[in-house]
Amino acid sequence: MVKRIPMDKKINEDPRAYEVKFGAETEFAILPGENPLEFEMLRGRLAEELSPDGPLEEDQVLTVAKCIWRKQRYQRFLAARVMAAKFDPGHEAYDEAMALNGFYHAINGATHFGEVRQSLDQLGGHFADHLNAKCPRREFRALEDWVKAMQEEVLKVLLPAAARFGRPPDEVLVKHSSAVLTDDVLAGELESEERNDRMIEQALTRLERIKKSKQQTSFREAQRFGRTHSGLIIGLVK
Repeated sequence: MVKRIPMDKKINEDPRAYEVKFGAETEFAILPGENPLEFEMLRGRLAEELSPDGPLEEDQVLTVAKCIWRKQRYQRFLAARVMAAKFDPGHEAYDEAMALNGFYHAINGATHFGEVRQSLDQLGGHFADHLNAKCPRREFRALEDWVKAMQEEVLKVLLPAAARFGRPPDEVLVKHSSAVLTDDVLAGELESEERNDRMIEQALTRLERIKKSKQQTSFREAQRFGRTHSGLIIGLVK
């Protein structure tokens, strides 16, 4: 629930300041790699805009925040799929130069042989075969020497070969992207977008209805008070 900060604790004079929750207090499942503080900041901005009053209105603001967050999350998922494809030697979108650079930095400062072996396995493909042939583990007693030999091979031989044609044309890059963002993936994105937009619209409609209901209730209470205390009011006026 988004709570209003007490007036004596506000940093500024804005009466619509809200607390920001984070960590275990967040009322929404935050996945690894996501920042719970960013979600709570989003909800805080929405609370500033929509001014919820009470748990029912705050629940509608939370629904809107979750839907917007899911839309942003889907885009992060798509970006992660594209990046993973760039490092997959079996994928059409494989980026040789990027994979080699990633491997070079991954083994830099390695503390044990298993760590380097894991990075080599992740590199995979013909690059891993080349490094295993040119820099076989059995020929190096010291980890630092093995790492240095592979890094030199990457810099002097593999990277120049991978970058010999320069940056691929835009048409090629678009084709690589289409191999990741297939028609099914794009259809799923549109479906997710439409579903979240419908939920946002429904939450905003409910929020408006709740606010109007409270306004009508307040008006009826004011009328009732006027009828039951009219004599007292007249006496005070006299």
